[in-house]
Amino acid sequence: MGKRLRDIREAKGMSRAALAEELEIGVNHLVKIDCGERGLTNLRCLMVKEILDVSIHYLITGRGEYDKSVQIFSPESG
Repeated sequence: MGKRLRDIREAKGMSRAALAEELEIGVNHLVKIDCGERGLTNLRCLMVKEILDVSIHYLITGRGEYDKSVQIFSPESG
């Protein structure tokens, strides 16, 4: 997940410092997430979804489109 987060952040032109501030964590903590040494809490995943406009499914699995507007599950599947 860390590499995907870093790649999306960089593609959106956002610095580590700016994202860390938005997530209310330290830059060193974000570096560890980027490197795969730490994960994201559920709350922080939701925050990343909103801040970077990314689908949680893509962030976690690396599959599908990273745009959060892409629907992963059909409404009928519950």
